[in-house]
Amino acid sequence: MRADQIAWVYKGMYLDGNWHEDEHLFQAFEVAILTLLSRFKPSGSSPNSCYWWCKPDDPPEIIGRVHAGFA
Repeated sequence: MRADQIAWVYKGMYLDGNWHEDEHLFQAFEVAILTLLSRFKPSGSSPNSCYWWCKPDDPPEIIGRVHAGFA
């Protein structure tokens, strides 16, 4: 997934209103982003992965929350 794809969805949703202020638009934005992510789901692990703040055996939810916390 590329950042310009997320930006395109963001700009399109912004035309309808503020997705971060409207629950319905937020849900639509969430579905759009998850749909984009699903197109790039890998079939397995990569030998090129490098874990800086987490360990490979940490649950994905923890790894995701850690990285979101840094954002």
